Amino acid sequence: MVHPRITIAAGVYQIHHRWHAMVAKEQLFFEEAGIHECDIITTNHNDDNLGQELMARNVHFGLDARPQDVFRWVTKQGADIFIIGCFKSQFNMSVLGAKGIKSIADLRGKKIGVSTGKSDTRVSLDEIQAKIMIRSVGLNPDKDVTWVSGVHLHPVIGNPVGALQSGEVDCVFVSDLDAAVFEAQGYPVLLRFKDFYSGGYPDRVIVTTGFVIKQYPETVTAFLKGMVRAFRFFRDMPKNYEYLVDLDQRMRAVNRDPKESPHLELKEQKFTSSPHPPDGQLPLKGLKLILAQEKEAGNIPEYLTVDRVVRLEFLEQANRELDEREDLREELQRVKQWVKKYGY
Repeated sequence: MVHPRITIAAGVYQIHHRWHAMVAKEQLFFEEAGIHECDIITTNHNDDNLGQELMARNVHFGLDARPQDVFRWVTKQGADIFIIGCFKSQFNMSVLGAKGIKSIADLRGKKIGVSTGKSDTRVSLDEIQAKIMIRSVGLNPDKDVTWVSGVHLHPVIGNPVGALQSGEVDCVFVSDLDAAVFEAQGYPVLLRFKDFYSGGYPDRVIVTTGFVIKQYPETVTAFLKGMVRAFRFFRDMPKNYEYLVDLDQRMRAVNRDPKESPHLELKEQKFTSSPHPPDGQLPLKGLKLILAQEKEAGNIPEYLTVDRVVRLEFLEQANRELDEREDLREELQRVKQWVKKYGY
């Protein structure tokens, strides 16, 4: 089988959204699957750019689409786009409160910090989840709390705990790893989303078009084989730690986006606790929950079903082929220990 040259795109400019595709390219996982030529690009942090480039056939595979956007593209723009795997299978964030706050219900009348800025054209994931969290305890996100926003409150590239410590806000989003550190200092963890979404949460999904599926079905499977190998490589610590740090530094050295940090401190736990599934599997329970939330919010019509947007047969075939390889079993067992530890 001769596969075409493919273009793989991340919808988000941040370098870590392209890490895995770069691993698959540099470690020859794509090559091994028969894909000899590929380009890895970004459509620059606009929710609709990725969908538009897919439908224009400029991009074959999207790495990091939000399911909410896929639903919208399909129903409101008539896009022939399908979810073929999962990029992040859990929202690996926790909600940290100011000292003295004991529960989400205690946030009535308080200030919640999220990363969406006044000049942003998109709603950040932490704001979306914060509103879901607030509603879950019977509070009205439009009346019962005050929203404070800004890039400095971003859980990855900002300093949300600094805002919490200064009293600017009463509640922030932090990574699960950071939550454990600050909990020991007396800041209460009000919610861990891995518990809130116990069945998994497809924060970001891998997508392609009906055209690619019809014209190049074997290429879809080959691409997913490369990505699954990359997900496993990424979490195979400490074996691959030095390479991944070097990869990040090399990518940042040539990055041209002024919003991207020139340096990111990386620890082994960053990789072992990564919510990228080592089999690429999609948590359907979580996807159905997102679908229900979008319908309840009036963002998509009632007729849309999960079956309309999901095609997992290529991922299943990719995993079958990889599972048959004796030389990969030891690697998979090492990775599974981290899945067992973190719950995803």
